[in-house]
Amino acid sequence: MLPVRIERFPTIKTQRLLLREIVVSDTEKLFALRNNPAVTRYLGRDDDKDSSAVEGMILKMHRDLETGAGVQWGICLSDSNELIGVVCLWQIDKRHHRAEIGFMLRPESWRQGIMSEALEAVLTYAFHTLRLHSLEANTSVANLASQAVLIKCGFVQEAHFRENWHYNGTFTDSLIFCKLIDVAAQPPIQSD
Repeated sequence: MLPVRIERFPTIKTQRLLLREIVVSDTEKLFALRNNPAVTRYLGRDDDKDSSAVEGMILKMHRDLETGAGVQWGICLSDSNELIGVVCLWQIDKRHHRAEIGFMLRPESWRQGIMSEALEAVLTYAFHTLRLHSLEANTSVANLASQAVLIKCGFVQEAHFRENWHYNGTFTDSLIFCKLIDVAAQPPIQSD
């Protein structure tokens, strides 16, 4: 079993970005992001009713971090503390050394390489610090932009599930992408 212990929040800095803890003062920015139709059009979920649901979600993020169930970063430009997106490792499967990765970015920041830069930093953390073996991403078959980011970051499409997601009276397809650790660059993981 993989021991996932995160003693303190893993703030990450890249050339252009600050990946930091999402805090309650980010509620309004996160609410706006999670309710932007351009951002959520492929998520297959209803919008949040009000910001209190998002505040509760932020508190759950903190609990998930404490238990090793997941970690979510707020994406900010390095010269600002303003939340422009999120990237997360969630559904961490300690037995199989695997997690799912997810991400959202405000439309004004699209097509600037921001999400690729954030994902590469999180991949490094996932594989070299948490010592995960593989990461999975689930995306709508219609979400070409997310698929392009995943492929750019070394993910490979492993599955195409037909009409496996039902939302708002419609069945849609999903694509599953995966990235495995570069074993040559990582020492073997000890197992229980």
